[in-house]
Amino acid sequence: MKARNPHSVLLGFLGERISMEQLPGFKHLHQPIYNMWHRRPVRKEDVGNHRRYAFVIQKSRTVDQIRTTEQVDAAKSACCDLNLDGLIIIGGVTSNSDAAQLAEFFAEHDCKTKVIGVPVTLSGDLRNQFVEATVGFDTVCKVNSQLISNVCLDAISAGKYYYFVRLMGGKASHVALECALQSHPNMVILGEEVAFSKLTLKEITNKICDGVEARADQGKYHGVLVIPEGLIESIPEMYALIQEINNLHSSNVTEADIPSQLSPWAAALFKFLPSFIRRELILHQESDNSAQLSQIDTEQLLAHLVEAEMNKRTKGSAREENSAPCATSSVLRPEDRCHPTSTATMLMSLAISVCR
Repeated sequence: MKARNPHSVLLGFLGERISMEQLPGFKHLHQPIYNMWHRRPVRKEDVGNHRRYAFVIQKSRTVDQIRTTEQVDAAKSACCDLNLDGLIIIGGVTSNSDAAQLAEFFAEHDCKTKVIGVPVTLSGDLRNQFVEATVGFDTVCKVNSQLISNVCLDAISAGKYYYFVRLMGGKASHVALECALQSHPNMVILGEEVAFSKLTLKEITNKICDGVEARADQGKYHGVLVIPEGLIESIPEMYALIQEINNLHSSNVTEADIPSQLSPWAAALFKFLPSFIRRELILHQESDNSAQLSQIDTEQLLAHLVEAEMNKRTKGSAREENSAPCATSSVLRPEDRCHPTSTATMLMSLAISVCR
């Protein structure tokens, strides 16, 4: 299991029809299925106290995947030795890809174990003609939409701030789009549209500033901007920079040495970025060798660039004397589904003042 909140799924299988002895689990949860010697029965007390939790008590994150022929054979042998009628794999795209691969392999080799993939991911990126919605996506969208709506009301009340809100969801923008449809912020930037249009960081900044000026012409000096956490990888020059940094990580270059190993164009872009973004870009990779998107403050970067651009545009104008640009940052994370009150309070600090 590599997904959030699978406890309700497990409790469903621990109902009246399936006894505890009929549902084997693994003592060391970071061990894959083919390490069958770690098995023991799953007990209700293992998961019962964690029903509806937004995070997983019973899991450890791992890079283990069922990919090689040896691993698939070992998984088949484990299922046959345990005489399993079914194997349940809970997770997102990667986990369900493993489930599909195992199901085909078991069917071809006359293994009686039926493989069931349960789509559990808040990103909402596992949707097709067979999957209407993934477990967790609806909850995270409703909670975040409520918080964004509260921020929209605060923006109207204050009358002089623009709030930059970054939402979780990985590389896909499904959460940001659904929350925008429910809460109606003033602006939303989708990573897929940025990638399709090949918008640069400068162009995105100008579009935001154009929107701010258009609203100012109507006497509106407030607003809310929603972005996905994967936006930074959708910007062409930032994606190329991140890929170059990932390659250096793969070559075992230390974080301290990465800036000096960049190509000339990448080094120039890296130097242009604010210091806090530079620190976050060179953080060690995720377990799947990708950048830590959740740790990159894209909303703070945009607020920083918009603030600088608005200062240029209003310099010497009538708006300049009433301007007081400032920016702080925050973000809605997956864990925040459990703490809506504290999250709303934290999110209130996210603002950039608008030049009147």
